[in-house]
Amino acid sequence: EQVEKSVDPFVLVAVGPFTNIGAFLLAYPHLHKKIEKIHVMGGGVYEGNRSQLAEFNVWNDPEAAKVVTDSKIPVHFFGLDVTHKALIRQDEFHLFREVSGPVFQFVADLLDFYSICYVNERKLEGCPMHDSCAVASLIDPYMFTGYETFIDVDIEGTKTRGACIVDLREKERRLGENNGVFYMNVDRLKFLRLIIDSCHKLEQDLKN
Repeated sequence: EQVEKSVDPFVLVAVGPFTNIGAFLLAYPHLHKKIEKIHVMGGGVYEGNRSQLAEFNVWNDPEAAKVVTDSKIPVHFFGLDVTHKALIRQDEFHLFREVSGPVFQFVADLLDFYSICYVNERKLEGCPMHDSCAVASLIDPYMFTGYETFIDVDIEGTKTRGACIVDLREKERRLGENNGVFYMNVDRLKFLRLIIDSCHKLEQDLKN
């Protein structure tokens, strides 16, 4: 309804399984032209988390994810390759804990809880901010770098179902036309500063 009413192009952001976005694209093909691009947290080139090659959000409904990549709407993927680099390190948790205010204390509590899995069990340096990447790039698109290329989703493989197929070869050898961007790197300190600045802004908004 919001897309239909809007006179401006829309950017859709998906940070979970692709089912609702895929269903929307199938149900309202006449609205595709109103969507500028789709930002998604999902996928991976060199790693998965639900299987060796598949990330959970894509693996959960790969048919819907393929609807998205086949839609001709540019899809910007923020997969595990980049989100595992968008860390708030454990030695940076104090930047939140030492600031009074409900927002900073809430984020500090989340980081402490989150670290049980990522720091203690998976032995990462800190907590990756997976979903935040898909939104942060809309605020500062130069924070992330990746490949504009052809992206597909495997829906048939017995061992690769739900895996993203990201063609990193030279353009003339790719499997198809470029249909999106797959991000691989992030300016981590700039990302951290954005998170902190956003917390400060929300603290101020709560006071007003």
